Amino acid sequence: MKHKAVFLTLLLMFLSGLAWSAGIDVVVMVDISESMFPVFDDVVNYLLRDLLENRLHQGDSFHLLSFADSPEKEVQITIEETSDLTEVIDRILLLKPLGQYTDLIAAVDFLYDYTRSIPEQNKKLILLLTDGIHDPPLGSPNRLESGDVLARLLESSEKIKREGWDVHILRMPGEREPDGSTEEVGTTGQDLLEELSKQLETDVLIYDEVEKESLTDQLTGLSRGDRRILDWRILSWQTLSWQTPLPYLIYGLVALILIGVIIVLVLIIRHRLQDAAFARFFAGIAETRKGRRSIRPLIMKVDSQNPNIGTRNIHSVPTGARRSVGGDGSTFLIYYIQMPRRIGEIRNDGKQYRFVPKKLEYFQDLNKPLADCLGKQIRAVSARGREVTFHFHEYVSPLEEINRLMRSVPKFHIGDVPLKGATPKAEKKG
Repeated sequence: MKHKAVFLTLLLMFLSGLAWSAGIDVVVMVDISESMFPVFDDVVNYLLRDLLENRLHQGDSFHLLSFADSPEKEVQITIEETSDLTEVIDRILLLKPLGQYTDLIAAVDFLYDYTRSIPEQNKKLILLLTDGIHDPPLGSPNRLESGDVLARLLESSEKIKREGWDVHILRMPGEREPDGSTEEVGTTGQDLLEELSKQLETDVLIYDEVEKESLTDQLTGLSRGDRRILDWRILSWQTLSWQTPLPYLIYGLVALILIGVIIVLVLIIRHRLQDAAFARFFAGIAETRKGRRSIRPLIMKVDSQNPNIGTRNIHSVPTGARRSVGGDGSTFLIYYIQMPRRIGEIRNDGKQYRFVPKKLEYFQDLNKPLADCLGKQIRAVSARGREVTFHFHEYVSPLEEINRLMRSVPKFHIGDVPLKGATPKAEKKG
């Protein structure tokens, strides 16, 4: 019965790992300049709606960013229920490509910063949809020479590459060129996107060469049945079919093996602990720890400071150890007046405790270590001239105080307790 319980527990942990690791965050950056107008409806219907309605599942998230004169966040949603998509799709249908300019540098920078802000637990899939033309508004700081434009884009794409995100680029047909453009490499939209794809080690998918019905498949690689999320309400053996991605199965199997190995080791160690040799070994450790516990912890009491701070100023100082004294950040804390940290320290040399002032300007009465300092008043003066007095004692817990008090009360057996009003002689006769 125990073996069955262990197996079921491991199986549930395995399935939980698959469910947790299958999430994905899809970030789409779409160009909404007027050059996108002829194909924008196809992008909405054959890509954006298809992603939301057929490819993403519970636990995934969808982020739609747009750019023309400047980048903007349009939509952000974490998929929980199918009904959540209606409002999002209505919002996407209101989006129109009417921008007069295209700031590609600002778009890529914004794309990187936004994706970095998304929690890291899910895989990131980034889609960049643009004709690649960089034509920022007049007066924009990104209106640069062609070589500088390419350098800025490569700098931003290098940061994206270091994050390890999965990036795909769709080159849309463009109907205009940027103002004052030349034929230098890096000026045209095609050149810029080709350089970006090399930097990101990805391909550029050309819109005119793709069938609309297969646009999502070719751009993202997410087929309709490729990423089934484990929903515990409909959990069945079909959920563990070959539709589950192979990497997740491998990770889950490795995790399952590691957990099994750990459980076996725990059982072996538990069995061996019953052996006499192990018992003697751990008895020696217990004796050593017992010796260490024979040193009482110390409590530092600060005059005029609230003592009801729990164990904050109760610490052990083993032989050869030292503990700091001072303001915030010190082991023994003075907090009711402002003091710097570690103005002094208490040391245990095995024979006695010594208080050593580390910052003499705060100790007007001390110019050397104070030997055998337990129970002695130590005065410190803050930078503003406020005085504080503290002293160290061996700590005795309230329970130990009660036990000590109880042991001090004389013990009587029932036959030894004299009756009220009776003389010893009468008791003897009775």
